[in-house]
Amino acid sequence: MHNNLIHEGKLLGGRFAGTDIEACSVVAADLMNWFDEYIHAVMSLGPVKRKRYSKQDFMSLNAYSI
Repeated sequence: MHNNLIHEGKLLGGRFAGTDIEACSVVAADLMNWFDEYIHAVMSLGPVKRKRYSKQDFMSLNAYSI
């Protein structure tokens, strides 16, 4: 799944709505927003005031392998 997502921009798996770049962008945005919520909860910062990421933030990114 990692290689398909990172190198081909396709998301594989039964729980996801699709395997195209838009579906991958939604998952990436949800994950990044979840990180914010997790950090706020762990550090008792209260609720996140606004979501920082949307699917548009990830639609035109290049794929890189480290």
